[in-house]
Amino acid sequence: MSTGELRNARLFNAIESALERMHRGASVEEQMRDIRERYPSPAFFLESNAFLLQKVGLRRLDAFYFSMIPALTRYDRRRAFGDRPRLNTLSRMTEYLRALFIGVHVECFYVVLLDARGYLMDAVLIRKGTSDSAPFYLKEMLSLVVQRQAKAVVLSHNHPSGTLQPSKEDVNCTLRAMNAMVAMNVPMLDHVIIAQNHAVSMRDCGAVPSKLWALQAPDNRLLREWIDVDLLSSDNLNNSLELHKKSKN
Repeated sequence: MSTGELRNARLFNAIESALERMHRGASVEEQMRDIRERYPSPAFFLESNAFLLQKVGLRRLDAFYFSMIPALTRYDRRRAFGDRPRLNTLSRMTEYLRALFIGVHVECFYVVLLDARGYLMDAVLIRKGTSDSAPFYLKEMLSLVVQRQAKAVVLSHNHPSGTLQPSKEDVNCTLRAMNAMVAMNVPMLDHVIIAQNHAVSMRDCGAVPSKLWALQAPDNRLLREWIDVDLLSSDNLNNSLELHKKSKN
């Protein structure tokens, strides 16, 4: 049995145990058979809303209880970071972002707003889509930055399919957002993709070259913490500027 199959078996067993406890040890074998037939993965069961859970035979209160588990888990994981955690590095940011996507099986876009020192101001869901796509709305992102007076942003979305490869649209929306942020003098530190609890940095994986990120605000302290300082040396930066100008012509 693979690691994934073992994890699924344990989750289904946990669901069965919870149902037995809620019904004081009564047999739920038939009900579990219906659940397993309807849901190939327990994760999809836990992410279903109360109405859909009732459709597979759960009582109303049982359905409400299970439908609340992912949201409560996400809330608990976020609260563990405190009210205003400092997310000034990629590793800290990805830990926080994983909490946002627990049990989420549709593609969602978040904008994480930071102050000048990298402390969290807010993480806002700007768009929710289908299982394989979500529209990106730049205007909403810019409006949030202005309203909250953010000093830096990180864009993040998930890949419910599990693919770790950034798509062409992922790259395009990153470049559009980066250019818009430069005009506002607010650096975009990264665009992080979450897929099956793995994190992919659009900067770190090279989908958008690190030097382009550095061009946004070479003297910005937070950007210097996020990016390798060597990339912001005067020689490298001048070379990057020339390359950037040529690419635009």
